[in-house]
Amino acid sequence: MTPFTGRAFEWFLMDSFIPEEHHADTSDKVHEGPGWVGPSPRSHPPHGGEPVMSILKTGTGTTLVRVGASAALALATLVAVGTSSQAGVSALTSSTTIGPPAGTNTITLTIPAPTVAANNKFTTGTLTTIPEGVQFQYNATPSAAGSTCTTNPATNAAVAASAGVVTAVTVRYLSSTKISVVVPDLSAGAANTFMVCVYNANGNSGTISSSATVLAKGSYNTSTPPGTPTILPISGPALGGQAVTITSSALPTSITTATPLTATLGGTPLLNIVAVDANHFTAVTPAHVASTAQAVVVTTAGGSKSGGTYAFKNGIVISPDTVVSGASADIDIQGVGFLGASMTFTPSDEGVTSAAHAVDGTHAGTNSTHAHVYLVAGTYNGASFAVGANKTNGQLSECANVAVISDTELICTMDTAQTYVAASGAYTWTTASVVDGTYTVTIVNDGEVPAPAYQTVISSGSTLTVAAF
Repeated sequence: MTPFTGRAFEWFLMDSFIPEEHHADTSDKVHEGPGWVGPSPRSHPPHGGEPVMSILKTGTGTTLVRVGASAALALATLVAVGTSSQAGVSALTSSTTIGPPAGTNTITLTIPAPTVAANNKFTTGTLTTIPEGVQFQYNATPSAAGSTCTTNPATNAAVAASAGVVTAVTVRYLSSTKISVVVPDLSAGAANTFMVCVYNANGNSGTISSSATVLAKGSYNTSTPPGTPTILPISGPALGGQAVTITSSALPTSITTATPLTATLGGTPLLNIVAVDANHFTAVTPAHVASTAQAVVVTTAGGSKSGGTYAFKNGIVISPDTVVSGASADIDIQGVGFLGASMTFTPSDEGVTSAAHAVDGTHAGTNSTHAHVYLVAGTYNGASFAVGANKTNGQLSECANVAVISDTELICTMDTAQTYVAASGAYTWTTASVVDGTYTVTIVNDGEVPAPAYQTVISSGSTLTVAAF
């Protein structure tokens, strides 16, 4: 009979209860040393019937006793646990069962609480002494009920990678039922389906002892990382809300926990992602501060890939977009960045005459260094603003009494009964009405901006029509 060599069960320590005749009569023992020690067929209890105890002797000399059970039945149970069927091996639950071929991602491995059938638990230790080793072994059907881990894990990771067997070198103890492991590089071979095998011997050196016993097993797959993405269209409003199509490769055709798909644009998550096929998905752009050359980053179970460029164009949306000539109206403006550090609106500067330019940074009124909402005939351009010179194409009027509601919304009052008259760098607020026509509403973060360093935080393609009703 083959002695039991599996992981010991938690039996009662009963040396003191073994009858003297059994201590004395060693000739009746079936096996000496590590393994089974119990009454032989010739040995009977004093009063007949079933033996009152079953005795198991471990390799360390500890005698384990199970009371009130048949020795033959107990032996059969123990030997079954240690066989190649791995019936006593615990089932692993992984925090994720799929990852990039190159590894480096950390996953957690959890086993159920110990039972009589699978009395396994993890034991604490340092990285070099933790008594658990984890090996990733290629298996065509790792999730199948009959799939087993090798009983001889003594394989060096560097040599075995191409054969689909890799030992993890960073395993950490978290609890008696949970450990973490840094997934090793699994890209050397063509395999992408693996058994995750936990042994009762440290493997952080890259090798697990050949005598190690399997404690738990599970499955793990690798997935091809996505290809370099591109995005169409390549620009849109900073306010977001634009539908885009991302082209890549090795994309999931459905989005699930096992086959995730996420993406960011300029570091901000894309919205409403919908998988189309293995090479495309659609999404909606988020709101983003106006900027150019923002990258798309696509992430799947196989990893992340960056590429493509997208421009968040300065833009605002205004409502209403028509104002009666010679009257005033409150305007609601939506955009992005109204609470930015450089966006300081000052009511005392809005709709106020600005004297001729003398020294940079000293202007008050409509040309102050604060933020302004201008009404412009065409595209605003303050480049030529200098001593004695007007802006190339400056403000015709101004939306005053600005109230910032949020980073994406503000309101102001547009008075079309007044305009600025520019002369030699001075902008005088007059009672001349804005002429009927279509104008551009432009928000700037600095009304002075010496040439040629002008940059708007938000410029606008939004138009406001002034007309008689």
